[in-house]
Amino acid sequence: MFQELNDNQMRQYIDAKAAFMNLAIAKEQAKEVRGGMYWKKVGKHEYLARTNTSNNQKIIGTRTPENEEIYARFMTRKQEIELRAKTLKATVQTHQRMNRALQIGRAPNLVVKLLNILAENNLLPYFTVIGTFALYAYESAAGIRIESEGALQTQDVDMLWHIGKRVQFFIEMNRTQEKTMIALLRKVDPTFQLSPTGSAYSAINDQSFEVEFIRAPSKNGEPHPISFSDASEYADLAPVGIVNMERLMSAKRMETVVVAVSGEMALMPTIPPDVFYKHKYWLAEQKNRDPLKMRRDRNQAAIVECMVSEYLPQYLPE
Repeated sequence: MFQELNDNQMRQYIDAKAAFMNLAIAKEQAKEVRGGMYWKKVGKHEYLARTNTSNNQKIIGTRTPENEEIYARFMTRKQEIELRAKTLKATVQTHQRMNRALQIGRAPNLVVKLLNILAENNLLPYFTVIGTFALYAYESAAGIRIESEGALQTQDVDMLWHIGKRVQFFIEMNRTQEKTMIALLRKVDPTFQLSPTGSAYSAINDQSFEVEFIRAPSKNGEPHPISFSDASEYADLAPVGIVNMERLMSAKRMETVVVAVSGEMALMPTIPPDVFYKHKYWLAEQKNRDPLKMRRDRNQAAIVECMVSEYLPQYLPE
């Protein structure tokens, strides 16, 4: 049922994962020193000014020993962080080539690119990958490959949106250059468009790959439907409410670095494997479930339950 990564593959994944996570930390640190500082002369006085990425200016104060020290610390830290990020970026690029050469990854390139676009725009914390694509995270965490290829074959990825965090989500969305989720998806693949069936919760590309956005059913006081952007609900995606999503949302998220066929890496937030297989068993028991999907649900649930038992004991029931 499973094939373990060999020693070279395992060592490469561990090293690549460490480099990727260190680069992610460096990128976060770089946000603290975005923009710059400089001395601005106004009349007979000099003032310390701080600029952001939009070139907006804030005056910190006149030239004093204290402000000179602030300036020196800022410039030193900025140079150190930018150099570290540059070095780590080159290291990660080398690891991506090694990942491809050693066939470390097999997650679809498109999904890894999607995760990275969301991360770059500070939107990834508001989503959890559920469904079939979670299996790539479990494989990575366990250091194995699922040999049943049919268990991984799908043409859609399910993204669970955390509606309870919608206020901060909209703040971050408005900070993006694109302003809409469909525009972000088109940075991954320009052929993405809203589903032609009229389903506002999904987008599909010209290869029939679909990204579906779902959420828990609306509670009292929550808007419905709710679009990802301030545009009309027909101009952008609007996640659909699905029953029993509350249990998946309340589960502690599992975050794992997954590797694409290309060697590119991304952080995938998903549900823990024990929550996954319990949910899949539940789905398979629903009377209105498509019979073909029911069989697939049971197969995936059994695979992940076995994986937990053999390779991920930390997720075994206490």
